[in-house]
Amino acid sequence: DVTIKIVYDKDTRKVLGAQMVSRMDISMGIHMFSLAIQEGVTIDRLQLLDLFFLPHFNQPLSYIAKAAISAK
Repeated sequence: DVTIKIVYDKDTRKVLGAQMVSRMDISMGIHMFSLAIQEGVTIDRLQLLDLFFLPHFNQPLSYIAKAAISAK
């Protein structure tokens, strides 16, 4: 399980920050949020982020995309 809090501007919808907590290796997610912040990615674009997946090991939607979809 990964717990994620995404901070974004409600007007521009740009990602401003993120907090992640997990017992598993989430370094890839940290790098993705860092890049998203640097590049001015919106929460909407983050929902469509296409990352690799292996059908037998993980899910088509990354935990980053799931967190972005559930952002209010």
